[in-house]
Amino acid sequence: MHRKPVVILLLLCAITFGNALRNGFVGDDNFLILQNEFYSSFSNIKDLFTSRYLTGPAAAISPADTARYFSGSVAYRPVLSLTYFWDYALWKEQPFGYHFTSLLWHTANTLLVYWLIFLVSGQAGVAFWAAAIFAVHPFKSEAVCAISYRADLVAALFVLLGMIAHVQFRRRREVTWAAAAHTAFFLAVFAKEAAIVFPGMVFCYDRFCVRREEQGDDWRRFIVPYAGYAAIGAFYIYIYLFVFRNEQAASVTWLGGSPGMHLIKSVQILAGYVTGLFLPFVVKVLPPVYLPPMTDAFVLTAALTAAIVALTAWTSVLFSRRGSANAFFIGWFWLTLIPVSNLIPLVNPMAHRFMYLPSVGMAFMLAVFLHAAGEWMNARLRSRNFVTIFAGAYVLAAMIIAIRINAAWRHDYIMAYRLYQNHPRDPVSHLFMGLTYVRIGEPEKAERVILDGIRLGLDDPRVYYILALSRKDDYDLAAGYLNKGVSVYPDYPMLYLGLGRTYLMKGDLVRARQALRQCLALQPSYRAYNYLFQVLLLEKDAPGLAALQREISAVMRDPQYDAFLAKTLQIKDTLTLPEDNGF
Repeated sequence: MHRKPVVILLLLCAITFGNALRNGFVGDDNFLILQNEFYSSFSNIKDLFTSRYLTGPAAAISPADTARYFSGSVAYRPVLSLTYFWDYALWKEQPFGYHFTSLLWHTANTLLVYWLIFLVSGQAGVAFWAAAIFAVHPFKSEAVCAISYRADLVAALFVLLGMIAHVQFRRRREVTWAAAAHTAFFLAVFAKEAAIVFPGMVFCYDRFCVRREEQGDDWRRFIVPYAGYAAIGAFYIYIYLFVFRNEQAASVTWLGGSPGMHLIKSVQILAGYVTGLFLPFVVKVLPPVYLPPMTDAFVLTAALTAAIVALTAWTSVLFSRRGSANAFFIGWFWLTLIPVSNLIPLVNPMAHRFMYLPSVGMAFMLAVFLHAAGEWMNARLRSRNFVTIFAGAYVLAAMIIAIRINAAWRHDYIMAYRLYQNHPRDPVSHLFMGLTYVRIGEPEKAERVILDGIRLGLDDPRVYYILALSRKDDYDLAAGYLNKGVSVYPDYPMLYLGLGRTYLMKGDLVRARQALRQCLALQPSYRAYNYLFQVLLLEKDAPGLAALQREISAVMRDPQYDAFLAKTLQIKDTLTLPEDNGF
C-alpha cells in the first residue's frame, strides 16, 4: 500500500534538491566549516557542555585570522552541533558530503510527514500529496541548501518522530512509545529552541484526535505524559536562560523601533509567509537578516497584509470544523508559527527556513483542498484524474521554483547577485553585493553599492571596513572611511586593524601603533600582532619587541599561533619597509 508513495516521495526529494549536491560552502558555511577548528575533532565534543560552546554575536565578523573555535550557534543547540562533528569526520572540507547529509535529513522528514498524516487522518491520498508538497516547496531550499541553517531539519525530524510516537502511545498504551516521544522532544528542543511548542502540539492531538476508548477511565494516567513534557521544557528553559544564555537575543529591539511598528511588521511578515506557502511562484531568496521594507503605498500594503492574515485565520477556523485531523494540523501550523512570529523580537525577523515545521500543517491544508477540488471535478466530469492534475500541477510548479532557488546557493557570488537583484531596496543585499565585488576585484562597484546601501539605512559594522577594503591602495581615502567607521562602531576590531595597516603603509607609525593596540584590546588576531611587530621593528624599539613577543606567547596559546610567531620573527632582521598582509 505504501511502497509506491514512498518511492515517489524519494524521487521527488532527489529530483528537487539533487542540484544542491553541486553547491559549495556559501555564506556562514565558510565560517562554520572552513574557517573553524571546533568540528575538526571529536575530542572537542566536551566543549558542547562548556562556556566555549556559545558563539558571540560578532564572531563571524571578527578578524578572519583570529582563532576560530566556535559552534556557530548563539543559542544552545548541542544536538545540531553533533551533526557537524559527524559530517566533518566523514567529509572533512568537501561540501558535497554536507549537502548530501542535509538532503538525507529532508528526505527522512518527508517520509515522516507522510507517516504522521496517514496515522492521524487515515487518508493515504491526502498524506501522499501533503508530503509531496512539503518535500518540494521552495521554502525548503534555505534549510536544505545552507549547511549552517540545518537546525530546522534536525529539530523537525525529532518533532515528527516524537509526534508519531505520541500517537502510537495513545493508541497502543505502551510505555516504550511514551519514552520514545519524550526522548524525541528532548533531542528536538536541544537541536533548535523552536521545538519548545511540542507539548502544545501534543495537547492539540489529544484534544481533537484521541477517541474516548483511547483515553481510558483514569484521567490521571492520561495526563501523566504531560508531566514529562513539562519537565523537559522547564529544564531546557532553565538551560537557555541561565546556563547557556543567548546574549544576542537579549539585545534585540522592536522591529521598526516601536511597539506599533513592530506589530505592523510582524503582521507583514506573517502575510509574506502565508502568501509564499500558498503561492510558491512568489518565493525569492531572502537576505541573511531580512526585514520587509515599507513601500510607498504603505496604507494599501498594510490593508492587503491585514486582509491576508485575517483570511488565513478565518479559513483556519472553517477548516478546523471539518474533521479532527483538520483541527489538529491547523493547530500544528499556528503553534509552530508562535516561536518565529516575532511576538518576542527575533534577531532575524524573517527567513524561509522558519517555515519548515509550520509548513507541515499548511501542506496538509493544501492537500485537503486540492484533493477536494479534484474529487469535485471528477464527480462533475466523471473522471478519476483531477486530483492528480490539480495537486500534481502545484507540486510541479513548486519543484521548478525550488530547483531555481537551489542554484542561488551554488556560490557566494551567485547568492549575492540574486539577493541584490531580487531585493534592490534591502540594505543587507547591498552589503553582501559590495563584499562580493571586493572579493572579485571590482572595488569601484563595491564602493558604489555600499554607499547606496548606507543611503537605504544599512547599519552594520562591516560597512566602512568594506569601503576601506575597496580603496585599500588609496591610503588617505581608506583611512577616512575607517575613521568614519570607528566614530559609528567604536567596538568593531576590524576597523582598527584596517587603520593600523593603513597608517603603517603610510609611514605614520604612532597612529598605526595606537590603532593596532585598540584592535588587540578588542580581539587578538594574527595580522594585528604582525603589523604591530612591524611597527616596533621600524621604530627600532627593542624593549617593546621583547615585551610584544612575551605577550604573543601568553595570549596565543595554540600550536597554530606558535607557527605564526615563528614566521613573524623571520622578518626581524630583514624588514626595511612595511609588508602589506592585507586587512
